[in-house]
Amino acid sequence: DLMMDKSQAIDPKIIGSIPLINLKLIPDVADNSKPVLRQLTATNLKFGKVYKTLTGKINYIKSEYSQYDICHEILKDVKNLGGLYVEADMTLPNGRLLE
Repeated sequence: DLMMDKSQAIDPKIIGSIPLINLKLIPDVADNSKPVLRQLTATNLKFGKVYKTLTGKINYIKSEYSQYDICHEILKDVKNLGGLYVEADMTLPNGRLLE
């Protein structure tokens, strides 16, 4: 759940200038508890048409336990966050492998 107290436009090109970091995991077919491929990658989003942008202070984020997402651990003591919401056509091009 996400509620923002203010809305204002932001240029998505700013977002495209910041590398997007991804952890890519492909589980082993024989043993799903072990990845057969594990890569930390970086790339930059390429924006096409932008339909809507919002920025502001986030008043409320709720995150519950998930074995795949540790956000509930990060957010349990966080009170004030900034947020960004973008509706746009975008492409995630090939990136680079981080060591």
